[in-house]
Amino acid sequence: MNNLNFWNQWRRRYGSIYQMLLFVFAISMIYSFYAQFNTHELSAPLETVRKTESIELSLKNVHDFVFDLPIPARTYVVFQGFLALKAGFSLGSTYLLIAVIFCCFSMLMTISTYLSRLWFMVFQAIFVVWIITLKLQYLKILGVDNQTFTFLFVTLILLIGYYFHSFNKEAGLFKRWMVFALLLMVLMTLIVLGATIEAPVVFMAHHGIIVPIILAVIFIFNIAYEVILHILYLLASKKNKDESSNLIHFIIICLLYFTYLGLTFARNEFTIRWDIVYLNEFILLAISAVLGIWGFKKRSELIEKHLTFRPLGAYLYLVLAILTFSLIAW
Repeated sequence: MNNLNFWNQWRRRYGSIYQMLLFVFAISMIYSFYAQFNTHELSAPLETVRKTESIELSLKNVHDFVFDLPIPARTYVVFQGFLALKAGFSLGSTYLLIAVIFCCFSMLMTISTYLSRLWFMVFQAIFVVWIITLKLQYLKILGVDNQTFTFLFVTLILLIGYYFHSFNKEAGLFKRWMVFALLLMVLMTLIVLGATIEAPVVFMAHHGIIVPIILAVIFIFNIAYEVILHILYLLASKKNKDESSNLIHFIIICLLYFTYLGLTFARNEFTIRWDIVYLNEFILLAISAVLGIWGFKKRSELIEKHLTFRPLGAYLYLVLAILTFSLIAW
């Protein structure tokens, strides 16, 4: 049982933060399923509209010595299209997504200050690209329509991150997080109150979504084999009475699993239209994400030199999981 709730063996404050992130992770997963089952399917039949116009065309020309006399004919052209879905994007969910992204990035900025120099630079580059993709110059914050605010916040992120990484290494986790959270709160306040365009948060959500999506894709690739990995753990932990191997069972289960994955992919690509029960890829992602909590803990032994699982690696995993399911919900 201690292996399942391993965070209870940590220091109380670290364990409390992890439990809070676990709770937010569960909420984001539930909300993603709620959003999926309570939205309009893009493939659902849409209401069609038709419009008819008449035009005159020349069927043929009759040559009368010098002139070509056209013979007109009335022709009807029918235009057909589809009406847009009645329910567009939700403004409230957009605000919620931006809040989640800013909170997740404040945690990622905090975690990056504990990493080795190489990975610290990689994460700093990610943060810089994210700030650039927000396109602050088009928001015209306080009437400024150039890159001033972009360079200002990029510089602050780099300087604060470098300060905690190289000079103030004794600073606590909560203190670092508060500094980065305050910096992003200032940025959000300037955007909401100082932007001169209409709906600046919506604008920022649609432009600044690229980097979070890339991080979500990396997370999905990281947990893609968790089901197979835990099947292997389960079979390897049980020994047969005759001391034989469970390799045959593992191969059969994996073949069935990959076959169903292939059928689901073919269904989504409209290659097949068989009336069978398919795997739900979103449920499969949720199962893989939950199993990945313990799978990532086992794999973290290989990267202990760069990132310790207790507690930074565990925080990093849950932050990326929350970001992924929030994006799916939106």
